Amino acid sequence: MKIKFFYILGCLSLLYFGCNKNTSKASPKLPYIQVLEPDLLQIIDSNAQIETLENGFSWAEGPLWWEEEKALLFSDVPKNTVYKWTEGKKLETYLHPSGKTANNSEFNDSGSNGLAFDKDGKLILCMQGDRTLSRMLANPNKPTPDFERLTDEFAGKMYNSPNDLCVAKNGDIFFTDPTFGMKLLEKDPKRQMTYSGIFLLKADSSIHLIDSTLWRPNGIALSPDETKLYVSNSDPTNAMWMEYTLTSQKRVISKKIFAKAVIDLERAKGYPDGLKVHSHGYVFATGPRGILIFNTLGIQLGTIVTKEVATNCAFSKDEKTLFVTQHKSVLRIPLIKK
Repeated sequence: MKIKFFYILGCLSLLYFGCNKNTSKASPKLPYIQVLEPDLLQIIDSNAQIETLENGFSWAEGPLWWEEEKALLFSDVPKNTVYKWTEGKKLETYLHPSGKTANNSEFNDSGSNGLAFDKDGKLILCMQGDRTLSRMLANPNKPTPDFERLTDEFAGKMYNSPNDLCVAKNGDIFFTDPTFGMKLLEKDPKRQMTYSGIFLLKADSSIHLIDSTLWRPNGIALSPDETKLYVSNSDPTNAMWMEYTLTSQKRVISKKIFAKAVIDLERAKGYPDGLKVHSHGYVFATGPRGILIFNTLGIQLGTIVTKEVATNCAFSKDEKTLFVTQHKSVLRIPLIKK
């Protein structure tokens, strides 16, 4: 009887552990690449090595690849600083202050956010603290915190806090203006506008309102042929990415929802934030779980799943590398260029 009892117990144990082995799967180690559609493998290897370049930031944002220097510029918004990362070199403080320069209680404390080079190679900054879109006067190789305000108001009212931008080939600049840089957000008493806008600063210095209906417009990018403008909406109740169809004069013909974001804060932190568009039209958009990759139809091909909340991304000029800013760190991910 005793032998029979232990025999049965052993069989049951094998059955139990065998079933567990077959039905349970360990979660992939973060970060990793999740493939939803095979087309993703045309631009990224599912086994690509995701490398942390730097960490210890307060809120990293606005990555910008600087081809001439083979360097990455990015903002740390609360530290009011732009940093410069170069392969094989120590991380440098590139510009400070970078977004709040006015010693005046009228302004908030945020530094720069989005960064871009204009068509002449000058650095353009979304200066959240000063509530302006500005250009650094100095040559990028010799940075100094001296700025020219390109625009600081629309229809007689100050902007909320310019957040992100993209520059068209002719020099036109699109930018978003949510309230993220304001201490009390939409309820801040220093707020002058009743909406958060998407704006166009034309090369002739005229300002145009593109849209005022999104509660929290954030990341912004143009398609390669500049017929589409993509904007993320970091609205917890309406998280999505918008697509605007443009004329050659950058006027909006139509708009539609490009893709919606599923927000589950318990399992997938992050709202639609910064985004960039690949030369083949793929949209790399930071959002829930990391960087979501869409085709031109708004179909999600996969996700670069990250440990931290991803805030924005940038391609190297040859598009063989994707840089990602996160809450406290910066990542580098190799891409496939065809």
